[in-house]
Amino acid sequence: MSNVTIVKKVKIRNILSHENTEITFPLGLIALVGPNGAGKSSIVDSIVYTLFYNPQSAKGFRGGSKRSLLRTGASDGLIEVELSVGGRTYIVQRFIGISKPENAMLIEIEDNKKKILASGVSKVLGFINEILGIPSSEAIRYTIVSRQNELTAFIEDTASSRRETILKLLGLDEIEKAKDLLKDHLKKIEGDIKLFEELNRQYEGIKKQLEELNNIINEKLSRREKLSKEVQMVFDELKSIERVKDLVYRYNELKTLKEIVIELNKLRKLQDLCSELNRLELGEMISALEIYGNAKKRIDELKKQLYEIDIKVKNTIERIKNVSDFRFKENKIDEIVEAIERYLDEIKRIKHTRVAEVKFNEDSINVLKNSTVCPLCKRELNDSLKKQLINDIIKHIE
Repeated sequence: MSNVTIVKKVKIRNILSHENTEITFPLGLIALVGPNGAGKSSIVDSIVYTLFYNPQSAKGFRGGSKRSLLRTGASDGLIEVELSVGGRTYIVQRFIGISKPENAMLIEIEDNKKKILASGVSKVLGFINEILGIPSSEAIRYTIVSRQNELTAFIEDTASSRRETILKLLGLDEIEKAKDLLKDHLKKIEGDIKLFEELNRQYEGIKKQLEELNNIINEKLSRREKLSKEVQMVFDELKSIERVKDLVYRYNELKTLKEIVIELNKLRKLQDLCSELNRLELGEMISALEIYGNAKKRIDELKKQLYEIDIKVKNTIERIKNVSDFRFKENKIDEIVEAIERYLDEIKRIKHTRVAEVKFNEDSINVLKNSTVCPLCKRELNDSLKKQLINDIIKHIE
């Protein structure tokens, strides 16, 4: 016990052989001396009964009933024990009656003032155990105070009961409880370990799956990057195609301008022919008409050739527009563009050559018409020779 406990005084009224007894115990060792039956054991029993006995226990005190505790002829009795615990003074009262329930009271005395701490047998006994710091009443009855025949009863008790009592006496019953709790806790820990191992196994599986998913994601990202480059290439090719379209548009504009120039030249020629017809005589008008007819025929043939050339150019452009594989290389497009440009240059060159030839021949015809002497041989020209030379020039034009 953590605090020093001293029994200072005991009062006994109508208990066992004591009618009205009050004993004050001095400090130090105390011996109760007297003949058999003088009431020595009754004093010790009264103290033990007051402090530790619960009437609800299966066994009666001294093996008997409450009546056996009362003095013969008495209907009630009182035991009062005054004790000091750790310097604090307490009074414990136990009231025993035949016709009424047993009662108890715990009082603390401080500065000569009384203060009731507990009332009722169970509450008082619980409070006493708490004040004395003992695990149970049995710890006192089997260690410090041993009543007559109680040691014999302890020895003859069952092994499990003795074990339980000894554990209580040693304060190890709580350790046993803790042991049982630890067993349960250990089982829980073992279960947690198994759960952890299972979760760890699942974690490893999930980790492996994550690694596989990361590999798949990396492959997808690589594929995406590759596709992005391919898309960029397609965009670049589309830009190249747009350049081709722009060239085709420029070509169409040039062709339109060329047609306009041709028509203008035709109009100029017609105007020149009309002017010439006004100056020519009837024979010369007939020759001029023949020349015009032949020239018109040649112009129609040239138109036909230009039309065929335009068809070929349009077909080439359509093939360029209908290219299904947009992934051809930039240099291929450049080659096509260069070929178109060369083709246009060749057309321009042929055009200029033809125009120059026609202009030269027209000038030659005009010179012959207005001259009386051949510019080459210097001989005199008549109408017949003029017509022959003009026809030769027209044939050459054709």
